[in-house]
Amino acid sequence: MKRRNQLMLGISSFVVISSLIVHGLHRFTTFADGYQVIRGNVSAASPIALTLIAMLPVICLIAATVLYRMHPRSTTVPLLLTVTLTFSSMSIVAGGNGLVEYHFSIFMVLALIAYFRRVDLILISTVLFAIQHFAGFFLMCCHGRNRTNRRFSGWPTPIDATRNTPA
Repeated sequence: MKRRNQLMLGISSFVVISSLIVHGLHRFTTFADGYQVIRGNVSAASPIALTLIAMLPVICLIAATVLYRMHPRSTTVPLLLTVTLTFSSMSIVAGGNGLVEYHFSIFMVLALIAYFRRVDLILISTVLFAIQHFAGFFLMCCHGRNRTNRRFSGWPTPIDATRNTPA
């Protein structure tokens, strides 16, 4: 258990650093700007929200590291690492302006969590991803970039199918 926690702590650190790199590339450089314009993808999140999203996995990683140092065999360390990895993936997607390519980090995270050999951790991560995507869908339709062509319910209207603009 101790060696598994130690290995996953290192891997989680790498994923958190990757998340911060994605945020830096998309916020402070022109990385993928042309690609996003072609796809009709523009950032809908405020810089403050993106900063909070970027810091969440860092905070979880610090908590997991502190707990690991105090109790290396603790059964709570895998839970904190699961939350760290899950929030890191969410942060990568948010920092990358929701590009589809970054969504593959979800599969990477689920595969890494499977290393713990605990179904409950996979379920926790999957539920967090589902909640985040449902919330994002319904909030984007009412408050985000798609509010003009969506009904309050969040489902596409018949007019959406006839428009040539990206949804």
